[in-house]
Amino acid sequence: RDSFFVINSASQFPRAAQLNRHGIIVQGLPEEGSEMCPKQGADGWTDWWFLPDHPHLKGGDMLEFYHKYVALSKNDRKPLMLAFAQGGRFALSRERIHARPRSYYEKLLVA
Repeated sequence: RDSFFVINSASQFPRAAQLNRHGIIVQGLPEEGSEMCPKQGADGWTDWWFLPDHPHLKGGDMLEFYHKYVALSKNDRKPLMLAFAQGGRFALSRERIHARPRSYYEKLLVA
């Protein structure tokens, strides 16, 4: 294997509706840890997700970003569901990283 991702979140674009911690909703999903997030329980959450300056809500089209910088394809404007490892919990082999040119990653950093 040249990659390992703990897929624990999904977002639907263009709406930016997101589901985190599938184990809260999907019955029978095995638990991989015993920590609570946030540590204070439900009272530890803020309104950050709903604020107008949240990254999902301001200044951009997430579908356009995905097609331009990730998929490197033409934006067909069809809704898209992406599952991902929230918080960067993943591992990749050197070969997988080197499968794309350095310029690909440099463009992502400045996008």
